Amino acid sequence: MLRTRIATAVVLLLFVLAALWLGRPAFLALAALMFGAALWEWLRLAGLPGRGAPAVALVLVGFLVLLDRVGVTPGETGLML
Repeated sequence: MLRTRIATAVVLLLFVLAALWLGRPAFLALAALMFGAALWEWLRLAGLPGRGAPAVALVLVGFLVLLDRVGVTPGETGLML
């Protein structure tokens, strides 16, 4: 069990380092993917039925990516994201 967790941490660390090296778009894509997966799992644990969990996760991740693409940052507009 511990060996599996360590291997997973090493692989994820390599992905994060590669995304940081490739620049902001790659890091944003990786962060959105990880946030979406975590949100999907949390919504499933919270009991959201059927296809609701992936749909909500996809919409929220898409909204956050859209905010980044149009240049909205939390400090500029008073948004607390």
